[in-house]
Amino acid sequence: MLNKGSLIFSTLILALLSFIPDSASANGSLTIPRESSPIVRKGDIEVTQADVDAYLNRIPAEHQGAFLMDSQRLGQAIEQLLLVRILGKQAIDAQLLDEPLVQGHLYQLAMVYLADERRKRHLAERTLDDYGQQARELYLTQPSLFEVPAEISFSHILVNRGRGRGELEAMERIQEVYARLEDGEEFEALAREYSDDPYVEENQGQYRNVSLEQLEGEVADALKMMQAGQISEPVLSDHGWHIIRLDERAEARKLSWEEAEERAREIAEQRHRQDIVDELYRAVLNEHPLQVEPGAVEELLQRHGIKDPERPTDESIQQHTQG
Repeated sequence: MLNKGSLIFSTLILALLSFIPDSASANGSLTIPRESSPIVRKGDIEVTQADVDAYLNRIPAEHQGAFLMDSQRLGQAIEQLLLVRILGKQAIDAQLLDEPLVQGHLYQLAMVYLADERRKRHLAERTLDDYGQQARELYLTQPSLFEVPAEISFSHILVNRGRGRGELEAMERIQEVYARLEDGEEFEALAREYSDDPYVEENQGQYRNVSLEQLEGEVADALKMMQAGQISEPVLSDHGWHIIRLDERAEARKLSWEEAEERAREIAEQRHRQDIVDELYRAVLNEHPLQVEPGAVEELLQRHGIKDPERPTDESIQQHTQG
């Protein structure tokens, strides 16, 4: 849900647009007709049924009933809507709508909203009720999407270098730990006593189901060569000295259909939706040929002080907007 600040801003934009006179023309200028009965009035400003409906549209459908039953929340919403309409009217009275930059911002914001509504409705008309068949085809033809990478579980004891501990002291400390492990002392107990790992109190130095790609190179290289239960000699990394025990290795595997079905359905639907949107964009962009107004690009650049000899031209813009 939008926070109060962004909600007031976006509502103010729509309120300003609602005050634009109805003067639609063939060149695509924007008109916002407002035909809805009022709920409240303050002077010549009113909040209508349609205004509250638009506000409600920002709230998940399952929460709208509770919102409407809450007098305080509904009253606050109407007050916010009223506030932005008063501010919007004051902005118009101050002739802000006569400023080209303000007009450009308002028009762009309205077009972005309308374009998004067009996209969502286009999608709603074309998405499928069920993607089971597409999901199954995806599972069979692109198995790499449904692989669980190799993972390991390991424990380590870390002795930092620096931070008040010299290089020689760190080496002596890690060798002391290694000697005690060779004498048969418990790994977890030594981790609690010696390890500088900041999470050792929580996990006793144990990390489960980690991919090698997540680990430092020296630690990952050591683990690649180890067998389950094996304890390494001291390993040096950027973090310090490690002693590592490989606890378990799980090889990469393909998920069963039962494990993968939900993910396969999500991917199939996402891809189909993206295809629908891409097709819509191509269709609208190819509907008419693009024409760059002669001299318009140069005028734009001059207004913004761009004088570089390599600046864009009408021809280069034409080339890069053909899709």
